[in-house]
Amino acid sequence: MMIDYKGFGFVDKDHFLRWRTSFYPDAVYKLKRIVDDEEDNDSFDLIDCLYTDGDDGVMKFTSFSEVFDSYGVSVELVDCQYCDLSFKFMEKISRKMKKFNQGK
Repeated sequence: MMIDYKGFGFVDKDHFLRWRTSFYPDAVYKLKRIVDDEEDNDSFDLIDCLYTDGDDGVMKFTSFSEVFDSYGVSVELVDCQYCDLSFKFMEKISRKMKKFNQGK
Protein backbone atom coordinates (compact mmCIF):
# COMPACT_ATOMS: atom_id res chain seq x y z
CA MET A 1 0.00 0.00 0.00
CA MET A 2 1.30 3.44 -0.90
CA ILE A 3 1.05 6.05 1.84
CA ASP A 4 0.80 9.81 1.28
CA TYR A 5 3.56 10.58 3.81
CA LYS A 6 3.31 14.34 3.51
CA GLY A 7 -0.48 14.24 3.86
CA PHE A 8 0.01 12.67 7.28
CA GLY A 9 2.62 15.27 8.25
CA PHE A 10 5.80 13.33 7.54
CA VAL A 11 8.63 15.16 5.79
CA ASP A 12 9.65 12.12 3.75
CA LYS A 13 9.75 8.32 3.79
CA ASP A 14 12.69 8.26 6.23
CA HIS A 15 10.70 10.36 8.72
CA PHE A 16 7.82 7.88 8.37
CA LEU A 17 10.17 4.89 8.86
CA ARG A 18 11.65 6.42 12.03
CA TRP A 19 8.12 7.01 13.34
CA ARG A 20 6.97 3.43 12.72
CA THR A 21 10.06 1.97 14.47
CA SER A 22 10.21 4.40 17.42
CA PHE A 23 9.02 1.80 19.98
CA TYR A 24 6.32 4.34 20.90
CA PRO A 25 2.68 3.72 19.85
CA ASP A 26 1.28 6.77 18.07
CA ALA A 27 -1.44 7.90 15.68
CA VAL A 28 -1.67 10.70 13.13
CA TYR A 29 -4.77 11.86 11.28
CA LYS A 30 -5.64 13.55 8.00
CA LEU A 31 -8.84 14.70 6.34
CA LYS A 32 -9.67 13.78 2.77
CA ARG A 33 -12.49 14.81 0.47
CA ILE A 34 -14.17 12.18 -1.70
CA VAL A 35 -15.96 13.36 -4.84
CA ASP A 36 -18.97 11.08 -5.19
CA ASP A 37 -20.48 12.61 -8.33
CA GLU A 38 -18.52 15.16 -10.34
CA GLU A 39 -21.56 16.26 -12.36
CA ASP A 40 -23.55 17.19 -9.25
CA ASN A 41 -20.43 18.36 -7.40
CA ASP A 42 -21.43 15.90 -4.67
CA SER A 43 -18.67 15.15 -2.16
CA PHE A 44 -18.10 14.10 1.42
CA ASP A 45 -15.22 14.17 3.90
CA LEU A 46 -13.49 11.26 5.57
CA ILE A 47 -10.80 11.09 8.20
CA ASP A 48 -7.88 8.69 7.94
CA CYS A 49 -5.82 7.54 10.90
CA LEU A 50 -2.36 6.09 10.55
CA TYR A 51 -1.42 4.14 13.69
CA THR A 52 1.88 2.52 14.62
CA ASP A 53 2.60 0.16 17.47
CA GLY A 54 6.18 1.50 17.35
CA ASP A 55 7.58 -1.93 16.47
CA ASP A 56 7.24 -1.62 12.66
CA GLY A 57 3.52 -2.42 12.66
CA VAL A 58 1.27 0.16 10.97
CA MET A 59 -2.48 0.22 10.35
CA LYS A 60 -4.54 2.69 8.35
CA PHE A 61 -8.09 3.33 9.56
CA THR A 62 -10.60 5.11 7.30
CA SER A 63 -13.81 6.58 8.74
CA PHE A 64 -16.03 4.72 6.31
CA SER A 65 -16.85 1.06 5.80
CA GLU A 66 -18.46 -0.54 2.77
CA VAL A 67 -20.34 -2.82 5.16
CA PHE A 68 -21.19 -0.38 7.98
CA ASP A 69 -21.09 2.98 6.13
CA SER A 70 -20.34 5.79 8.62
CA TYR A 71 -21.06 3.44 11.55
CA GLY A 72 -17.77 1.60 11.07
CA VAL A 73 -14.22 1.84 9.77
CA SER A 74 -12.04 0.15 7.20
CA VAL A 75 -8.68 -1.13 8.41
CA GLU A 76 -5.61 -1.99 6.33
CA LEU A 77 -2.14 -3.14 7.34
CA VAL A 78 0.61 -0.98 5.83
CA ASP A 79 3.66 -2.89 4.60
CA CYS A 80 3.60 -5.35 7.52
CA GLN A 81 2.17 -8.70 8.57
CA TYR A 82 0.98 -7.67 12.03
CA CYS A 83 0.31 -4.64 14.19
CA ASP A 84 -0.51 -4.63 17.90
CA LEU A 85 -3.06 -2.24 19.36
CA SER A 86 -3.95 -1.65 23.00
CA PHE A 87 -7.59 -1.36 24.02
CA LYS A 88 -6.87 2.16 25.26
CA PHE A 89 -5.51 3.31 21.90
CA MET A 90 -8.28 1.49 20.04
CA GLU A 91 -10.86 3.41 22.09
CA LYS A 92 -9.07 6.72 21.45
CA ILE A 93 -9.07 6.16 17.67
CA SER A 94 -12.67 4.95 17.75
CA ARG A 95 -13.88 8.01 19.71
CA LYS A 96 -12.16 10.43 17.33
CA MET A 97 -13.57 8.73 14.24
CA LYS A 98 -17.09 8.49 15.72
CA LYS A 99 -17.03 12.22 16.56
CA PHE A 100 -15.92 13.04 13.03
CA ASN A 101 -18.64 10.85 11.49
CA GLN A 102 -21.26 12.46 13.73
CA GLY A 103 -20.11 15.94 12.71
CA LYS A 104 -18.78 16.94 16.14
